[in-house]
Amino acid sequence: MNEIVPEDFDLKHARQAPSTTPHKERPRCPECRQLAVRKKTGKPSGSPDGPSHYCNRCGAQFDEPVYGDFDE
Repeated sequence: MNEIVPEDFDLKHARQAPSTTPHKERPRCPECRQLAVRKKTGKPSGSPDGPSHYCNRCGAQFDEPVYGDFDE
C-alpha cells in the first residue's frame, strides 16, 4: 500500500510553519484586518442566505475577505 503522507512527517511542525504566501495575497477580515478568516462550511438550517465567511478573531461575518498590505 502506498502512503501519501510519509510516516516521519511532522504535522504539528508543518502547521506551525510560517506561510509562504505573501501578505498582500492572504485573505483578511474587513473589520479587524486580521488573517483569521475562515470560510463557512455549512449554512445554519433555515438560513440559506447570509455571509459565507467569518473572522475567527473578532467574530465578524462577511461575503468577501479583503486583500492587500495592511499594518499589523
